[in-house]
Amino acid sequence: MEINIVIRGGYGFGNFGDDALMYTITTEFQEVSQEIILLCQSASYINKILPGIKVVDYHKLKEPIYSKLLVYGGGTQFYHFKKNKINKGLINKILNPKYIKSYINKRILKKNFIENKFQISNYAQNIALVGVGVGPFDVENSSVEKQTADLFSKSKFIGVRDAFAMNKAKEWGVKNPILSPDICYSFKSKFLETYTNNSDGIKKIGIIVRDWNYANGGGEYYEKLLKASEKLKNEGYLVTYILFDTQSDPYWYGKKDDLDMIVWNPEKDTFDSFLEKISEFDIFITARFHGAIFASLLQTPFITIEVEQKLKFIAETYNQSSYCWEKPFDLEDLYSKINLISENYNERKKSVTEKMIEFKDLSDQMFIELKKYYNQL
Repeated sequence: MEINIVIRGGYGFGNFGDDALMYTITTEFQEVSQEIILLCQSASYINKILPGIKVVDYHKLKEPIYSKLLVYGGGTQFYHFKKNKINKGLINKILNPKYIKSYINKRILKKNFIENKFQISNYAQNIALVGVGVGPFDVENSSVEKQTADLFSKSKFIGVRDAFAMNKAKEWGVKNPILSPDICYSFKSKFLETYTNNSDGIKKIGIIVRDWNYANGGGEYYEKLLKASEKLKNEGYLVTYILFDTQSDPYWYGKKDDLDMIVWNPEKDTFDSFLEKISEFDIFITARFHGAIFASLLQTPFITIEVEQKLKFIAETYNQSSYCWEKPFDLEDLYSKINLISENYNERKKSVTEKMIEFKDLSDQMFIELKKYYNQL
């Protein structure tokens, strides 16, 4: 059987950013076809977000799925990090049944199934890469980078979300890739449609955290951030932690009872209810890329934590309104950046909003071109 559209992505793990990607790209394609399969981690909550959508678990793909169009739907799906020798969240992971099940699926059972990132492209008539990020490829002579380059060479529609991915695509010999922002800029939300940030200064700080167990030094921010948040509280700021993903972030999830924390729960929350909760903050400090994207959608300045390169890239993109807290995560540097935003808050807020609107227009235009591409297949 051949399916019109198969959308492959890192969805179904309960990650707010990936859930928003999944919702955005699926609803956009539903405008041109109702014959869509999501190829991702199977999870019951997906049908709460997208009623009636068919999901095929990409960890247990026994037979090929033939498609008219295979879409790699946003996010950083292609990378190769070196792992840390010490994993701060390991104990929490071992005690988490969802992690154990996922580990078994990935490590033990995968030999019985079709490889779900690169091999699946052999069964597609056409391939589209939409709003994807790539890298870094920290392992020398990375096999993942070679496979990614091969996949890019087979794809007819290539939209990359940043200059690094654009340069990589050109390095791999890709002709005419499109530079398109993250597809969450096209995220549809009743809450965002009517939302205006009326804050005139920094009183409430939202800190979006994540675990980081790769050997690039990005995970060294944990204790420093905890120390910083205590100092900021003592200075009168209201500080709240925000967790986008409980499964991948066991270290921080293990601190939920000790910290004021808002946690994304796709089984209970809606996108609008979650966005309403986090819209109360006047500034975000974020270790997640989509924390920066949704900060901009909420018209709010942000400071990224440089756990990996894309956090630095997005701060540079918003360099008139936001900053990156770079390694080695000096505390005085963080306080200085908060003060710089505070000193000219309204101008920073205006700048982040203007840039967000610019990117939203680019993302919407990219989807227009993508649907034209599909309709002519």
